[in-house]
Amino acid sequence: MSRNYFSLRIFPRLVRFVAVFAFVTGVCWIDFSLPLGMTIPMLYVIPVSWIALWSGRRETLSVVMMGLLVTMLIVVRYAMAPGDESAFAGTNRLLAAGVIWATVLLAIFRKVQEEDWELRRTMSDVLQQFMRGKVKQE
Repeated sequence: MSRNYFSLRIFPRLVRFVAVFAFVTGVCWIDFSLPLGMTIPMLYVIPVSWIALWSGRRETLSVVMMGLLVTMLIVVRYAMAPGDESAFAGTNRLLAAGVIWATVLLAIFRKVQEEDWELRRTMSDVLQQFMRGKVKQE
């Protein structure tokens, strides 16, 4: 009789995402409680970087989704500001969004390179085994 147990591999991933979501919530709370001209939006880069470094090679969707979430929070905070805010606040938000998406793109490129390296290593191992098999047959 077999039982389906909760996979322990999912648990660390869940803990990572909960920790990152808690950090995003804290940054969002600080962002909404301070004036708009502060450089708080740059803190949104940290959870994107954490997801980029902690996630596996094939988890690009989580990096993109975190980038979208924090970009939406930046836009929502700017949209909720009174109309008399300076252009500096808008530039600050735009710069933060640019850094976030540069981080997302670099993370995706890194993950693609890691996947390509893994594929090349696998192909090399298969070719070596094939060549050894050929030599043994002769």
